[in-house]
Amino acid sequence: MTFSPFRSHLPADVKLNDEVRLEKVKFSDDKLMTNAKLSLVEKSAVLTALVLKLRSGPRDTLIHEELSPYLETVLSGEHCCWSLHSSALFQRSRLESNDSRAVERAMMQLQTLVDCTQESPKQKVSRLTHLYTSRLPPSWRVEAELCRSLQSLGSTKAALDVALRLNLWEDVIACFHRLQLRHKAAEVIRAELKKTETPKLYCMLGEATDEVEHFHKVASDEGSVYTVVVLSRINFLCIEPIFGTR
Repeated sequence: MTFSPFRSHLPADVKLNDEVRLEKVKFSDDKLMTNAKLSLVEKSAVLTALVLKLRSGPRDTLIHEELSPYLETVLSGEHCCWSLHSSALFQRSRLESNDSRAVERAMMQLQTLVDCTQESPKQKVSRLTHLYTSRLPPSWRVEAELCRSLQSLGSTKAALDVALRLNLWEDVIACFHRLQLRHKAAEVIRAELKKTETPKLYCMLGEATDEVEHFHKVASDEGSVYTVVVLSRINFLCIEPIFGTR
């Protein structure tokens, strides 16, 4: 069964455009890829193996190089479907978001995926093929990844718009801090504290207001996992200013 007629409806694969790095993995024996015509079921298995390696393996600088052949296998060939293709592009974007030479491509690819999910497809059936085996994340998770990618590239205002729309309050607070709008961050934190009081929110409020009592509130909880962080932050707020280092 061939799905090549549907390729025009797949999300675009954004090119890397790097003068140093190759666009795709180049094998010493080109026949390894030209003869690898996998079915959709086989590509689903390859994508699942990739996800398992991501979960069980270390997050080091070599992980992208190790998993690139898996992604290339899913993205290449005549047999393709919307869900597998989109899921592979999403996983590649997550890997490249920590790569200084590829983070821009990762952001552009995530934006392409977001735009594709928001538009009305011409062939809805093609998007349902192998949907459950593709491990395709929900659209809001793709947008959340886009928000963090925009932050890493310094597009804070664009990231803030996405975070506000998705109610990603931690990202909203981080964006306000980067924009030097700590009073806005404090407003958001206090609004969230009215819903649920958590040690993390009190720590974030202390950072936004420089009011030490918020850190003391968390530090007073003997079993709090935030105690070490709180004490170091109190040191930064109270001790360092005495010596004029702040």
